[in-house]
Amino acid sequence: MLREHASAWQQLYLFIGCGLRLEFSNKERICSSFLFAAVILVVTAVCFATPGIASARVLVAEIYLAFFLAMQISCLRIFEFEQRDGVYDLLRTYPLNSEIWYLSKLVVFIIISLMFLLPLLLLAFIFNAHSDYGAFLFVLGIAALALVGQAALGVLLTTIVLRAHGRNILYPLTYFPLTVPLLIGAAETSYAYLENGGMDESQVKWITLLIGMDIVYLTLGLLLFGEQIES
Repeated sequence: MLREHASAWQQLYLFIGCGLRLEFSNKERICSSFLFAAVILVVTAVCFATPGIASARVLVAEIYLAFFLAMQISCLRIFEFEQRDGVYDLLRTYPLNSEIWYLSKLVVFIIISLMFLLPLLLLAFIFNAHSDYGAFLFVLGIAALALVGQAALGVLLTTIVLRAHGRNILYPLTYFPLTVPLLIGAAETSYAYLENGGMDESQVKWITLLIGMDIVYLTLGLLLFGEQIES
Protein backbone atom coordinates (compact mmCIF):
# COMPACT_ATOMS: atom_id res chain seq x y z
CA MET A 1 0.00 0.00 0.00
CA LEU A 2 1.21 3.47 -0.83
CA ARG A 3 2.27 5.48 2.21
CA GLU A 4 0.91 8.97 2.30
CA HIS A 5 4.11 10.56 3.51
CA ALA A 6 6.55 8.41 1.56
CA SER A 7 9.31 10.24 -0.24
CA ALA A 8 9.40 10.45 -4.02
CA TRP A 9 12.06 7.72 -4.28
CA GLN A 10 10.09 5.47 -1.92
CA GLN A 11 6.93 5.98 -3.96
CA LEU A 12 8.81 5.22 -7.17
CA TYR A 13 10.31 2.07 -5.68
CA LEU A 14 6.95 0.91 -4.32
CA PHE A 15 5.15 1.45 -7.61
CA ILE A 16 7.87 -0.27 -9.64
CA GLY A 17 7.85 -3.23 -7.25
CA CYS A 18 4.06 -3.49 -7.33
CA GLY A 19 4.02 -3.17 -11.11
CA LEU A 20 6.57 -5.94 -11.59
CA ARG A 21 4.74 -8.25 -9.17
CA LEU A 22 1.50 -7.71 -11.05
CA GLU A 23 3.17 -8.36 -14.39
CA PHE A 24 4.81 -11.59 -13.20
CA SER A 25 1.58 -12.74 -11.57
CA ASN A 26 0.10 -12.99 -15.06
CA LYS A 27 2.78 -14.56 -17.21
CA GLU A 28 0.38 -14.71 -20.15
CA ARG A 29 0.91 -10.97 -20.67
CA ILE A 30 4.64 -11.48 -21.18
CA CYS A 31 4.42 -14.74 -23.10
CA SER A 32 1.75 -13.48 -25.50
CA SER A 33 3.88 -10.52 -26.61
CA PHE A 34 6.96 -12.69 -27.06
CA LEU A 35 5.08 -15.41 -28.96
CA PHE A 36 3.48 -12.82 -31.22
CA ALA A 37 6.91 -11.34 -32.00
CA ALA A 38 8.41 -14.81 -32.48
CA VAL A 39 5.69 -15.76 -34.99
CA ILE A 40 6.35 -12.60 -37.00
CA LEU A 41 10.08 -13.32 -36.84
CA VAL A 42 9.66 -16.88 -38.13
CA VAL A 43 7.30 -15.82 -40.92
CA THR A 44 9.58 -13.04 -42.14
CA ALA A 45 12.65 -15.29 -41.88
CA VAL A 46 10.98 -17.92 -44.07
CA CYS A 47 9.53 -15.44 -46.57
CA PHE A 48 12.69 -13.39 -47.09
CA ALA A 49 15.26 -16.19 -46.93
CA THR A 50 15.87 -16.06 -50.69
CA PRO A 51 19.11 -15.71 -52.64
CA GLY A 52 20.14 -12.21 -53.64
CA ILE A 53 18.86 -10.43 -50.53
CA ALA A 54 21.46 -9.03 -48.15
CA SER A 55 21.21 -10.99 -44.90
CA ALA A 56 22.07 -7.96 -42.78
CA ARG A 57 19.14 -5.98 -44.16
CA VAL A 58 16.76 -8.92 -43.69
CA LEU A 59 17.97 -9.43 -40.12
CA VAL A 60 17.38 -5.79 -39.22
CA ALA A 61 13.93 -5.81 -40.85
CA GLU A 62 12.93 -8.95 -38.95
CA ILE A 63 14.07 -7.63 -35.58
CA TYR A 64 12.42 -4.23 -35.67
CA LEU A 65 9.22 -5.35 -37.41
CA ALA A 66 8.59 -8.11 -34.87
CA PHE A 67 9.59 -6.04 -31.85
CA PHE A 68 7.73 -2.92 -32.95
CA LEU A 69 4.42 -4.73 -33.47
CA ALA A 70 4.77 -6.65 -30.21
CA MET A 71 5.38 -3.41 -28.34
CA GLN A 72 2.13 -1.98 -29.69
CA ILE A 73 0.18 -4.83 -28.11
CA SER A 74 2.03 -4.41 -24.81
CA CYS A 75 1.46 -0.64 -24.74
CA LEU A 76 -2.30 -0.98 -25.07
CA ARG A 77 -2.32 -3.15 -21.93
CA ILE A 78 -0.19 -0.90 -19.72
CA PHE A 79 -3.10 0.22 -17.52
CA GLU A 80 -5.02 -3.06 -17.64
CA PHE A 81 -4.50 -3.80 -13.95
CA GLU A 82 -5.34 -0.25 -12.83
CA GLN A 83 -8.63 -0.30 -14.74
CA ARG A 84 -9.90 -3.28 -12.80
CA ASP A 85 -12.33 -2.56 -9.96
CA GLY A 86 -11.84 1.20 -10.24
CA VAL A 87 -8.20 1.13 -9.10
CA TYR A 88 -7.23 3.69 -11.75
CA ASP A 89 -9.74 6.24 -10.45
CA LEU A 90 -8.71 5.50 -6.87
CA LEU A 91 -5.02 6.11 -7.61
CA ARG A 92 -5.91 9.52 -9.07
CA THR A 93 -7.10 10.60 -5.60
CA TYR A 94 -3.87 9.61 -3.85
CA PRO A 95 -1.23 12.22 -2.94
CA LEU A 96 1.00 10.82 -5.66
CA ASN A 97 3.23 12.89 -7.89
CA SER A 98 2.19 12.27 -11.52
CA GLU A 99 5.84 12.10 -12.58
CA ILE A 100 6.38 9.22 -10.14
CA TRP A 101 3.44 7.31 -11.59
CA TYR A 102 4.65 7.92 -15.13
CA LEU A 103 8.24 6.90 -14.41
CA SER A 104 7.15 3.76 -12.58
CA LYS A 105 4.99 2.63 -15.51
CA LEU A 106 7.83 3.47 -17.88
CA VAL A 107 10.45 1.50 -15.93
CA VAL A 108 8.19 -1.54 -15.57
CA PHE A 109 7.35 -1.48 -19.27
CA ILE A 110 11.02 -1.20 -20.29
CA ILE A 111 12.01 -4.11 -18.01
CA ILE A 112 9.27 -6.35 -19.39
CA SER A 113 10.08 -5.37 -22.98
CA LEU A 114 13.77 -6.12 -22.48
CA MET A 115 12.83 -9.57 -21.19
CA PHE A 116 11.44 -10.61 -24.56
CA LEU A 117 13.78 -8.44 -26.65
CA LEU A 118 16.81 -10.51 -25.64
CA PRO A 119 15.47 -13.95 -26.71
CA LEU A 120 13.92 -12.35 -29.79
CA LEU A 121 17.33 -11.10 -30.90
CA LEU A 122 18.85 -14.51 -30.24
CA LEU A 123 16.25 -16.13 -32.47
CA ALA A 124 16.81 -13.57 -35.21
CA PHE A 125 20.58 -14.08 -35.20
CA ILE A 126 20.15 -17.87 -35.21
CA PHE A 127 17.70 -17.82 -38.11
CA ASN A 128 20.06 -15.64 -40.15
CA ALA A 129 23.20 -17.59 -39.20
CA HIS A 130 24.92 -14.57 -37.61
CA SER A 131 27.40 -15.57 -34.92
CA ASP A 132 29.15 -12.24 -34.28
CA TYR A 133 28.87 -11.69 -30.52
CA GLY A 134 29.93 -8.05 -30.80
CA ALA A 135 27.28 -7.35 -33.44
CA PHE A 136 24.66 -8.97 -31.21
CA LEU A 137 25.54 -6.73 -28.28
CA PHE A 138 25.60 -3.64 -30.51
CA VAL A 139 22.16 -4.34 -32.00
CA LEU A 140 20.83 -5.10 -28.52
CA GLY A 141 22.10 -1.73 -27.28
CA ILE A 142 20.61 0.15 -30.23
CA ALA A 143 17.27 -1.65 -29.86
CA ALA A 144 17.24 -0.82 -26.14
CA LEU A 145 17.99 2.81 -26.93
CA ALA A 146 15.06 2.93 -29.34
CA LEU A 147 12.93 1.11 -26.77
CA VAL A 148 13.31 3.94 -24.25
CA GLY A 149 11.78 6.47 -26.64
CA GLN A 150 9.08 4.08 -27.82
CA ALA A 151 8.14 3.23 -24.24
CA ALA A 152 8.08 6.89 -23.15
CA LEU A 153 5.79 7.73 -26.04
CA GLY A 154 3.71 4.58 -25.63
CA VAL A 155 2.88 5.22 -21.96
CA LEU A 156 1.84 8.80 -22.75
CA LEU A 157 -0.31 7.92 -25.77
CA THR A 158 -1.97 5.06 -23.88
CA THR A 159 -2.97 7.54 -21.19
CA ILE A 160 -4.35 9.96 -23.79
CA VAL A 161 -6.55 7.34 -25.53
CA LEU A 162 -7.38 5.38 -22.37
CA ARG A 163 -11.02 6.53 -22.20
CA ALA A 164 -11.48 7.16 -25.92
CA HIS A 165 -13.89 5.13 -28.02
CA GLY A 166 -12.07 3.04 -30.61
CA ARG A 167 -8.75 3.41 -28.81
CA ASN A 168 -7.48 0.22 -30.46
CA ILE A 169 -7.67 2.10 -33.76
CA LEU A 170 -6.73 5.57 -32.52
CA TYR A 171 -3.60 4.40 -30.70
CA PRO A 172 -1.72 2.89 -33.69
CA LEU A 173 -2.73 5.84 -35.88
CA THR A 174 -0.86 8.17 -33.52
CA TYR A 175 1.86 5.79 -32.35
CA PHE A 176 3.16 4.62 -35.74
CA PRO A 177 3.99 8.03 -37.29
CA LEU A 178 5.63 9.36 -34.12
CA THR A 179 7.94 6.36 -33.77
CA VAL A 180 9.18 6.49 -37.37
CA PRO A 181 12.33 8.53 -36.47
CA LEU A 182 13.23 5.98 -33.78
CA LEU A 183 12.72 3.02 -36.09
CA ILE A 184 14.67 4.58 -38.95
CA GLY A 185 17.53 5.59 -36.67
CA ALA A 186 17.75 2.15 -35.01
CA ALA A 187 17.44 0.26 -38.30
CA GLU A 188 20.02 2.36 -40.15
CA THR A 189 22.51 2.16 -37.29
CA SER A 190 22.10 -1.59 -36.87
CA TYR A 191 22.31 -2.27 -40.60
CA ALA A 192 25.43 -0.14 -41.06
CA TYR A 193 27.19 -1.95 -38.21
CA LEU A 194 26.25 -5.41 -39.50
CA GLU A 195 27.21 -4.52 -43.06
CA ASN A 196 30.49 -2.74 -42.28
CA GLY A 197 31.51 -4.66 -39.19
CA GLY A 198 32.10 -1.54 -37.11
CA MET A 199 31.19 2.05 -36.31
CA ASP A 200 31.45 4.99 -38.67
CA GLU A 201 30.49 8.68 -38.68
CA SER A 202 27.00 8.10 -40.06
CA GLN A 203 26.15 5.79 -37.17
CA VAL A 204 27.12 8.46 -34.65
CA LYS A 205 24.58 10.80 -36.25
CA TRP A 206 21.82 8.21 -36.04
CA ILE A 207 22.65 7.42 -32.42
CA THR A 208 22.52 11.14 -31.65
CA LEU A 209 19.06 11.24 -33.24
CA LEU A 210 17.93 8.31 -31.09
CA ILE A 211 19.15 9.95 -27.90
CA GLY A 212 17.52 13.24 -28.89
CA MET A 213 14.15 11.60 -29.61
CA ASP A 214 14.35 9.69 -26.32
CA ILE A 215 14.83 12.96 -24.45
CA VAL A 216 11.99 14.65 -26.34
CA TYR A 217 9.47 11.87 -25.72
CA LEU A 218 10.52 11.42 -22.10
CA THR A 219 10.14 15.16 -21.48
CA LEU A 220 6.72 15.21 -23.14
CA GLY A 221 5.63 12.29 -20.99
CA LEU A 222 6.73 13.95 -17.76
CA LEU A 223 5.02 17.22 -18.72
CA LEU A 224 1.74 15.88 -20.11
CA PHE A 225 1.05 12.71 -18.15
CA GLY A 226 -0.27 14.56 -15.11
CA GLU A 227 -2.71 16.61 -17.17
CA GLN A 228 -4.05 13.49 -18.87
CA ILE A 229 -4.77 11.52 -15.70
CA GLU A 230 -6.50 14.54 -14.15
CA SER A 231 -8.74 15.18 -17.15
